[in-house]
Amino acid sequence: MLFLAFTLIPAIEIYLLIQIGQAVGGFETFLLIILTGIVGARLARSQGFALLRKIQEEAASGIPSSQTVAEGLLILIGGILLITPGVITDGIGLLFIFPLSRKFMAPQVLRRMERRGSFGGGGVYFGGMGPGMGPGMGQPPGFPPEATVVDEADASPKDRFKHPVQ
Repeated sequence: MLFLAFTLIPAIEIYLLIQIGQAVGGFETFLLIILTGIVGARLARSQGFALLRKIQEEAASGIPSSQTVAEGLLILIGGILLITPGVITDGIGLLFIFPLSRKFMAPQVLRRMERRGSFGGGGVYFGGMGPGMGPGMGQPPGFPPEATVVDEADASPKDRFKHPVQ
């Protein structure tokens, strides 16, 4: 996989850029690379800020979703791909950033992360208590031991986890 990412894809990108340069000219190809970098950075920024507002709204309502986090990851990767010179990376980056394709890909990203243990069973919980975390059943992994888990039915979303210092 690393061979593909660091050797084969750049070689194909260079080949495609040379072909485009021969067809439309070297200066125009250079401008195309600069333009896609600028457009990509602006698009990633605007989509990232829109998604950040959505995450803040979900957090305020007490219902952060892993779908939104996965979309944020796609925007980050898409932005990186768009500022990387190349035709293939630009195409993939645009797919990752556009909202319609991103919403389609986010569940697939989540499933893959869950299989690898990055979400769900890996100790990262979004909204509600994690697996086996009913009232009186202990603390979520990485949560301070002196904190108290509050029953969701009895607490507002902001008070689900209370720290004794608060």
